[in-house]
This record gives sequence, C-alpha cells and structure tokens, in this order.
Amino acid sequence: MHGVDGSALSMAVFAGKQIILGPLFGGLVALIGGRWLDRAISGKKIDDKIEGIILLALAILSYALAESLGGNGFLAAFAAGITLGCTVRHRCGSLIDFMEEEGQILTMFAFLLFGAMLLPEGWRWRVRQRFFMRWAVFSWCGFWPSLWP
Repeated sequence: MHGVDGSALSMAVFAGKQIILGPLFGGLVALIGGRWLDRAISGKKIDDKIEGIILLALAILSYALAESLGGNGFLAAFAAGITLGCTVRHRCGSLIDFMEEEGQILTMFAFLLFGAMLLPEGWRWRVRQRFFMRWAVFSWCGFWPSLWP
C-alpha cells in the first residue's frame, strides 16, 4: 500500500480513493470507449470480429488507469463492464460468442494455475505414498516367510 502509515485517517483516505476512483475511472473509460465503439460500428469502420478485442482492451485500460492513479483496478474493470453493457447499443452476436469463448479459456487457465500450485504438494504426497507402500510390502514380505515352518 503506497503512502499508508497505519493511522486511521490515512487508512480512510486510502479506502476512499480505492472505492471512489476505481469505479469513476472505469466508468469514464467505458463511457468514452462504448460511444466510440457504437459510432465505429454504425459507420462500418470496424469488423465484427474486432469488437471483442476492443472491449477486452477497454477493460484492461480501465484497470491500468485506475491502478496507476490510485484507484482499485478490480472495481474499475467491474464498473467498466457494467457501463459498457449500458452504453453499447448495437446487436452483439459475435461479441457474445467472443466473450463466452474468452471466459472458457480464462476459466481453463485459472484451473491450470490452481493445479500447478498444488502440484508440488501432490508430488510430495505421491513420493511419501510410494515409500510407505514399498515399506509395507517389503515388511509384509519379510514377515510372511517367517510364519512358515
């Protein structure tokens, strides 16, 4: 946390900046970008395939702007999404397809990262499991012949 010394006043100022500036910058970027996107689509200046990339870029831009100016990037991206949903007026058939595919890719990537974080612990458990299984088998094999006369 930049510039926070731990006093109640500085924490309140920090929280206020995060809560107010994030959505403010996100909404502003989305409002300007959404109106520009509507004009570009109605004037046939961009292709349908590029709409999703533009909206993704607007979300990233709102996040980066809010973070660089002291706001909360997550709240900025969230407010940008809500504002874009209210601002963009054209039919978004290809955009919906793009966002569904992008969401699936990001979900798979999140699970890949989650699995990668758990891999070292799983690997250690597997090594321990193999050791104890071998110990159990070898100790049982050593015990079993001793029962024969």
